[in-house]
Amino acid sequence: MKEKDIKQLEVKLGYALPKDYRDFLLNKSLELAKAKKILPFYAVLWSNPRQILKENKLVRKYADDMLVGTKEEPWPEYFVVVGSNGGGDYWFIYKDEQKKGLWFWSHETQRIKKYDATFDAYLLRIEKALLTPEKWQ
Repeated sequence: MKEKDIKQLEVKLGYALPKDYRDFLLNKSLELAKAKKILPFYAVLWSNPRQILKENKLVRKYADDMLVGTKEEPWPEYFVVVGSNGGGDYWFIYKDEQKKGLWFWSHETQRIKKYDATFDAYLLRIEKALLTPEKWQ
């Protein structure tokens, strides 16, 4: 992803993306796209700005149906969806950088948990999966 793509995405979303996520997209989006082709059944974070925008609009539209936590609160405005496993669960980041890292929301339990402390840690997961691509094809 190029700087112009990120700027257009930010304009359409209506806010600036956190610096660590911006840097990740700028520097690693090609790696993510390649990994997704090699690992079609491995959930890889999105590297396409159209998909990021589409999914974030979707979760905002259905925020009341995407409950979070034991209090069953609607999907917070400050969560930015950055990936999905295709089964209804999402990876997200905090828009306001209140909490760093990559987070995961399970639609079945409605719970959130920290998935990785950094995007570098997430990339290590991808690299490990690429060692055994036959498991994910």
